[in-house]
Amino acid sequence: GHYRGFDDMQQRVTVCSRSGDVIEPRIKPQWFVDCSQMAADALSVQKEMGVLKLYPLGSYDKLWEHWLSDSRDWCVSRQLWWGHRIPAYEVSSAKNGEKENIGEQE
Repeated sequence: GHYRGFDDMQQRVTVCSRSGDVIEPRIKPQWFVDCSQMAADALSVQKEMGVLKLYPLGSYDKLWEHWLSDSRDWCVSRQLWWGHRIPAYEVSSAKNGEKENIGEQE
């Protein structure tokens, strides 16, 4: 007595453009990079120290400041999942017997 009828239901199936495989949603852990200190350093180099100059002079200063003042955490999970390279590198340098990450490793 509870059957009310049959209706066709359209469902969109996502397919990979390269392999033709069906792509199914999968919940994965997300990794984020805190960009606040990096943005603050970039702003201070440009504003206080005057080391960084944006060309043409004066045209992008306000945009640069707005963009870096409102920095958000960067989600690198998608780049890593799809094999895109991210600007992450590490070099260990011995200073007083301690190791410190300072740049790109060879």
